[in-house]
Amino acid sequence: MMTIVDDATNGIVFYDNPMMIDKYKFLYEHLDCDSIIKINEDVNDRIVYVIACAKQKEFNGALEDLYYKKNYSGKYVIMQGIDSREVNSID
Repeated sequence: MMTIVDDATNGIVFYDNPMMIDKYKFLYEHLDCDSIIKINEDVNDRIVYVIACAKQKEFNGALEDLYYKKNYSGKYVIMQGIDSREVNSID
C-alpha cells in the first residue's frame, strides 16, 4: 500500500514507496509540475517510479533544491513536467 506524505511547507508531495505509473499518464495528470523519479533500467521506458512531485509549477524550484540537497543524483532524475500552454495549443 502506498501512502502519500504531503509536505505543505514547500508544495511537494512525497510517496513513501515509489509510485509505479505510466510516464505519459502521470505527465498529463501533473501538467507544469516537475517530479523526481527513480532511474528505470527496465526495457519499458514508459513506466516510471515517482518518489516526489511538485503540487504546482511555482514549487518546481523547491523540488529541484530538494533533489540536490538530498544528493539524489545517480539513483534518481528530475522529470520535467509538460507545459500546459503547449497542450492547450494543440487544437
